[in-house]
Amino acid sequence: MSKALMDYQAQGDVVIERLKAQPLPQTLKPYLSAFHKEHVAYDKACSAADKACAARDAALAFVGEVDAVLDGSLDTLAAELIGAKTGTRKSPFAKFSRYSVSQLKFLATKKEADEVLAMGAKIAKAGLPKPVNTASAACVKYAIAVKQGLTKLVAPQAAYRKALEDRDALLPGWVRAFSRMKKVAAVAWLDDEATYRSVFAPVEGIQAPKAKRAKKAPAPPVDG
Repeated sequence: MSKALMDYQAQGDVVIERLKAQPLPQTLKPYLSAFHKEHVAYDKACSAADKACAARDAALAFVGEVDAVLDGSLDTLAAELIGAKTGTRKSPFAKFSRYSVSQLKFLATKKEADEVLAMGAKIAKAGLPKPVNTASAACVKYAIAVKQGLTKLVAPQAAYRKALEDRDALLPGWVRAFSRMKKVAAVAWLDDEATYRSVFAPVEGIQAPKAKRAKKAPAPPVDG
């Protein structure tokens, strides 16, 4: 397995489990102990990174959900502007924004929210019918929620980045200890290559044997 593709956490878990399941050569024991220490620290850092990732993803999901609601509210506002004959079907926002409905939705999240707030301020001063103002107020409400969500995303995003840095900082020690243990194992099991290969096989390298297909029974003779 390529080091770039290795799941270090899973590989370490499996190798340690395999080593503990059989008698160990004396020369290998101190190297297993050293690797186990490195792996425990790395495993703990992986868990912290996973937890930070979950928190970041939750904050990100909130922004995505509110942004989707904002997009829907823009359609409602466009319909109200058209109904009030303040905008055309082709360009319902033309008097209040340089963006069309679809262009507004495809702006970057923060830029869309900022543009909606600016547009809402203009609509509020335009003396338009109540349904238009109500629809615009809803857009402004969701745009504010999006910006608040983006602000709340900053901390978990930074925490996740820090957790990844802390985890990856432990990798050189993990790789060094794993490589040393593997080299000593290769010498210790010089005459038992099968054991060496089974212990250090990649996680997906050992698979359950495939079940043999049952042979089909011969078709009964056809009466003729």
